[in-house]
Amino acid sequence: MQYSAEELNDVLEWLHNLDEDALADIVDKVADENPHLLEYVMSDDALTLGENEAEVVLFIAIVFYKTVERKKGSVEPIEQDDIDHLQDANWKLFEGAEHKTADEMGDYVDEIVEKYSEPEFLYYILDALEDEGQEEGEEGDLGIEETAKIPMFIMLKTVADALLAD
Repeated sequence: MQYSAEELNDVLEWLHNLDEDALADIVDKVADENPHLLEYVMSDDALTLGENEAEVVLFIAIVFYKTVERKKGSVEPIEQDDIDHLQDANWKLFEGAEHKTADEMGDYVDEIVEKYSEPEFLYYILDALEDEGQEEGEEGDLGIEETAKIPMFIMLKTVADALLAD
């Protein structure tokens, strides 16, 4: 099942047009349907990245969740062991990659995207982490610190992997 950039962007736009209460209701619904996934994106690991970074991780995870839900009709509950396994595999994949700095994030993604079943998800993560308006050594529009980009990428790829698993 191929997902398009348009599908991801449609969900992004829809979420951006909701008020805070409606967004909170969606997060609560995801927590009820898939508590382990929501716990993962709201874990201490996410919070140690920084408040802005944790919000970006949560928001993108919700975009991914709702995109998959729209296409499949529902999202199967994801077990904590599966999330842990996927995260470990993603860190190993990163550690084996030639390019390991946030500056070379695009190169890292290019190395794995050709093997990935749904490349638009990886491109979506990369676009968000490029954080328009960011100069070297400065925060961009989203306030993402340079040092947080790689852990955020790993975390969001883990979310995508879990949601896309059949």
